[in-house]
Amino acid sequence: MCSGATGFSTQPIERLGIPDITMTDGPNGVRWSEPSDSSNDLEEYGLAVISELVPDSDFMHSLCPVTCFPTSATSVSSWDRELLEEIGTAIGEECQQLGVNLLLAPAIKIKRHPLTGRNYEYFSEDPCLTGELASAYVRGVQGAGVGTSVKHFACNNAEYERLSMSSVVEERAFREIYLAAFERVIRNAKPWSVMTSYNKINGVEANRNQSLLTNILREEWGFDGVVISDWWSVSDRVEALKAGLDLEMPNHPQSDQQLLDALSVGELAEDTLDQTCRRILALISKATEHRWANFEANFDAHHDLARRAAAESLVLLKNDGNLLPLNSGQRQQIAVIGGFARRPRYQGLGCSLVNPAQLTTPYEAIEQMAGKTAHISYSPGYPLDGKLKRDLLKEATGAAHQADIAIIFAGLPWDHEMESWDRPDLEMPPAHIKLIEEVSRVQSNTIVVLCNGSSVGMLPWIDGVPAVIEAWLGGEAGGEAIAEALFGIVNPCGKLAVTIPKSLKDTPAYLHFPGERGQHIYGEGIFVGYRYYDKKEIEPLFPFGYGLSYTSFEYSDIQANKNTFTDKEGTTISCQVTNTGSRKGKEITQLYIADHEARLKRPEKELKGFEKISLAPGESQYVKFKLSGRDFSYFDPALDRWVAESGAFDIYVGPSSRALPLKITVHLASTQDNVIPFTAENYLQDFLSQDVARQMLADFLIQHKLIRAKYIEGDLERIRSLFVPIGKAMEFFTNNKVSAAALDDLLEKI
Repeated sequence: MCSGATGFSTQPIERLGIPDITMTDGPNGVRWSEPSDSSNDLEEYGLAVISELVPDSDFMHSLCPVTCFPTSATSVSSWDRELLEEIGTAIGEECQQLGVNLLLAPAIKIKRHPLTGRNYEYFSEDPCLTGELASAYVRGVQGAGVGTSVKHFACNNAEYERLSMSSVVEERAFREIYLAAFERVIRNAKPWSVMTSYNKINGVEANRNQSLLTNILREEWGFDGVVISDWWSVSDRVEALKAGLDLEMPNHPQSDQQLLDALSVGELAEDTLDQTCRRILALISKATEHRWANFEANFDAHHDLARRAAAESLVLLKNDGNLLPLNSGQRQQIAVIGGFARRPRYQGLGCSLVNPAQLTTPYEAIEQMAGKTAHISYSPGYPLDGKLKRDLLKEATGAAHQADIAIIFAGLPWDHEMESWDRPDLEMPPAHIKLIEEVSRVQSNTIVVLCNGSSVGMLPWIDGVPAVIEAWLGGEAGGEAIAEALFGIVNPCGKLAVTIPKSLKDTPAYLHFPGERGQHIYGEGIFVGYRYYDKKEIEPLFPFGYGLSYTSFEYSDIQANKNTFTDKEGTTISCQVTNTGSRKGKEITQLYIADHEARLKRPEKELKGFEKISLAPGESQYVKFKLSGRDFSYFDPALDRWVAESGAFDIYVGPSSRALPLKITVHLASTQDNVIPFTAENYLQDFLSQDVARQMLADFLIQHKLIRAKYIEGDLERIRSLFVPIGKAMEFFTNNKVSAAALDDLLEKI
């Protein structure tokens, strides 16, 4: 029961009537091929890993045609919970048709660095946004009767040496940044399974990390599903099972024997093994119960959903002079330039690769949308490998010069971002950059459409073009969505789920990424993404949460239903948003919380709520955000729990992390006992920060005639910066007048 039967199925036990269940990769579609004598076994899987490095490979076309939805890095830019749940439902339905019971998705690791090769498969740099949209996706898939396996748990934030590296991360960052999204999904969406990551966490492999898999995941968060290993990641099967790993994938007869041997000598308790088997049996039972016989998915409807998802996720970065939208049906000459226009980059390379059922290219969609009176030309501009070719560049600039408008498709080629490899730099290939620079010199009406799974450098070319659309990797219908946005059929409404830096040197993990000598050092701590740029006062190229529209919005009338509240009550914030432009549009309203004063360092502000609304011209709507005590809390390693401190907090609301026109100050009255444990290792300043501890220490010092009663305040302040812990102070500076027992008694009373 405890390892797979094949590359993607569990062990059936025919004599007991226990069937197998089938699993496969996601998250932007169902990667699956029809079972045969050789399909989905380990040899086939190994060949697939190699083949996936090549787009349009024979392997890709051997897969079952399915709907290729936008990648997670794309769909997260929609900031739309309902949309992500719809996508999940559609993928779940296609799983049902193909006989898949468990989808190995979504991948929700935090985007710590823009060069991580697999960023196209992840959501965001922020755990609130990641957790909310991933929860919606999980609810959608599982609502269709198919389980999910949320991955990769945890802190596998680079591809470099990912099978052996140790992620060295402090407790606060671990809890507040890297586990917070997983916690939100576990508590809110209840996934059927969780997949562990390859790496070590502070020296302990994730798949045999008892603190992670049992203490936190099961006991603290209440997870009752199955914990699955990533493929071939387990080095010690017995210790992994004892730590909380249930199912090792793929099949491992040797590991099964290791469990039996450990059981026979008493190294492994039978109750522990029974508990694991019960969880696996429960998963099989649930999957079997939710199978839909002879179900046929509606692929046409799913293609339409993929188009809508791509459109909702487009981010309009620049639109000087309102160059966009273009007029459909107008007599004009449009030069479409760039190989991605006809051979689009629409998904990532790796285990998420799928065979799209209905792929539409951007060029085809532009031809259709532009109308019969427009003349559309095409120039590749660069070869698909990204190398500079002068003849292609000359042809493209000539076409642009003759046209009224040039639309350049640029970004990252397939082999620039993929599973198992991190990118070497932030830039697009030189041929793409040179193409943009040369075309924009001869054509003032140049629009750049970016196709990439992670942030790219845009300096210095961005100053020379009036309009830029970040299209990300839009799936099989991404070309249609781009054309609809270009011609104003849809109004771009996506917002950035990551910060786009001006320079790689500005990024939080610049000094530590990807790692060396067996360690990934998470030296930036909790200051990931916009938290870092805010704290360091670094101006990014485009901030987190940013995105333009063809209309405009105004924010007003921020209110709190309770200006003073406890951590058990929480509060509700509301504000009014008005469409002040001439087009219907959608706005993503974002709420951030800033702590006035805390015992530990905190970010300048943190995203704690967002809502997406649709408004007609002139229409207003009130948006509400319900905030709990947890939203105001931070994780305190000294207390080993989340802490909500009494005090004032600023609430900011607006269209992006750097544009927050509304502000209100609220006051939290904490019901928690947040006094940190006092020991002989505490310094005097720790005692002075707590009123009770301060008074008890003063009484103690007066009792032992170490300070004068009439000068208590002054004497304490003069020695506030005493450079040794209080235990050492009593020993060194009192000639042992104070016994260790007396000090221990004081600390116990405090």
